[in-house]
Amino acid sequence: MKLRKEFDSIGSINVPNDKYWGASTQRSNKFFNIGKILVNISIIRSIAIIKRSAAIVHARDKLIDGIRFYDFPIGDGSYWLQRHSRHSRYPLPSGEHLAPDYESINQDIINFYNYPNPITDRETTFRFKVNNQTNISINIYNLSGHKVDNLTLSNPTAYEYNEIDWNIGNLLPGLYFADIIADGKKEKIIKVVIGY
Repeated sequence: MKLRKEFDSIGSINVPNDKYWGASTQRSNKFFNIGKILVNISIIRSIAIIKRSAAIVHARDKLIDGIRFYDFPIGDGSYWLQRHSRHSRYPLPSGEHLAPDYESINQDIINFYNYPNPITDRETTFRFKVNNQTNISINIYNLSGHKVDNLTLSNPTAYEYNEIDWNIGNLLPGLYFADIIADGKKEKIIKVVIGY
């Protein structure tokens, strides 16, 4: 078996050439019983959503500089299929309200998410970008599929991030789903977690 030398904060370690991981994962494989249990993809996506939410809040609160922050849509997998060499081009701070060439103009809604997620202080903000002025409706459903709330926004600003605040009221902690509808057409569905 051919090996390559990888480095981390502890030092160097040999990693098999046919493996795509680095020193930290190789060290974990060597000393811990990992890699034998398959993790459900929904858990991985949930962790990515939580990390993304934390990055958005940190960028908003200026805890990170926001210049290197790449805000990507989770769920459709398009981020993982793109080349990773030009992260700093998004979001564009151009000041002009034109659709950037890398965003799909075929979609009415781009990048629909809420922050904070999980919700811990009884309030969250839904954020999304629209490609044209259209009436927006956000429906929130529980796990049983019952609609628990509806939010609306008339005449959002095109090619800008728009926000709708939501107070969860007396809803119990758990997993909920929110869909966004533009002119009667369902565009995207996201997971919303209400924490304790």
